[in-house]
Amino acid sequence: IGFQIRFDASDSYSPESILIDLVRFKWNFGDNITSVTTGPNAVHTYLEAGIYTLTLEITDENDLTGIGIFEIDIGSSIEAIGALINLRISDFESFRASLPADFFERELILGATIGDEQPYRGNLTELNETYIYVFGLEGEVQEQKLALLQSILADFPETPRKVFDQFTFNTEIIADVDIADPEYIKALTGEQVTISFGMANAIALWQQENVGLSMNAKVKSVEYSDRTEELFSIVTLSISPPSEEYYLILLLPGDVIAFKQNVNSQEISSGVVGLTLKNEQVITFAMDSSSVSDIRVFASPRLSELVEFEFGADCGNDFCEVGEDAENCPEDSARKVSGLGILLIILFIVIGVVVVFFVWYKHAKTPNKSKLFKSKRDLENILSFIKKNIALGKTLPEIKIKLLKAGWTPEQIAHAIKSAFKEQETSKRKLPFFGR
Repeated sequence: IGFQIRFDASDSYSPESILIDLVRFKWNFGDNITSVTTGPNAVHTYLEAGIYTLTLEITDENDLTGIGIFEIDIGSSIEAIGALINLRISDFESFRASLPADFFERELILGATIGDEQPYRGNLTELNETYIYVFGLEGEVQEQKLALLQSILADFPETPRKVFDQFTFNTEIIADVDIADPEYIKALTGEQVTISFGMANAIALWQQENVGLSMNAKVKSVEYSDRTEELFSIVTLSISPPSEEYYLILLLPGDVIAFKQNVNSQEISSGVVGLTLKNEQVITFAMDSSSVSDIRVFASPRLSELVEFEFGADCGNDFCEVGEDAENCPEDSARKVSGLGILLIILFIVIGVVVVFFVWYKHAKTPNKSKLFKSKRDLENILSFIKKNIALGKTLPEIKIKLLKAGWTPEQIAHAIKSAFKEQETSKRKLPFFGR
């Protein structure tokens, strides 16, 4: 009596199809009070104890009508307050039983819902004891204490019913050149290096060969008596780390609430977090977004360690590779040329232009395999990767997918695979020579 009761008909649907909208809800509460709503919820306050017949008439968008009849037992105010307190206690015990055993998750959930568990339980116990005391009173004194108790109950923090995983997501993290931004590594390490074309490719390939990554994520949600709310996401990264120190960049759709482990982390920019790692095999963190499928991760060493791998510079091989110049490799890129040599070079250029002019059309659509790679070392790197994966039992489609993700072009991959198999066939045909 005197309490506002919330009615919910959201489980109703049209018998023709759940896709048909319900557009009109006519409520008759059985005490000569009626109400019409366009949504499935209504509120009503009964002023006297008794058994009431609630009639609900629902109409869908095709003008089809359905009727439901229910009995409502309304007790005295003190009985209603007792029922509400018992419901709070029951919901609290159900909520506690649903809390995860993991301390990290448990504390985050409590902080996002009821706060400290023991004080909340103590307040509920005190509320119930006060009700028992008021229940034993009579007359005007009871009415006064009952009004005070009703006010306390109205201001009491909401009690959740249970916590659960609303959504889970599991995936293997594959190296992806599109997200491997060396600028993030530079910001994290503070290295004074020049970001050059191809570094993202080098990072992706380094990750493929040195770091294994997988992700498990779950969205923690809480259920109340009238709704469900998302709290946060728990993300766990499982890592097969390299032997040396390396860096992990997290590209997130939200902010990190907390890390479970004591890790060396740095916020590089909004939604970008860098970690400096060594031997860690598991990293767990909470994030304030439920869009866990939008998380992107990549691993990298220091950029200075990528230079030789990226450029493949091999000074002294009579081949001026990318990354070599007159200062760091005069043997290959700054040789002295005589006047006669210059004249010969010009002559060769003129002849070359004439030849190219006559054969260009014929060969315009035929890719020049020797120009597929910017250096010999690039070709050696991709050949080494293919041979290694073939030895590990990987299929060609698996190898191609990994190389595409690392930023190699389909033409480069096709040429490298053909070369790798040609080398294998050549080695098989070679016979040992026994001299006298």
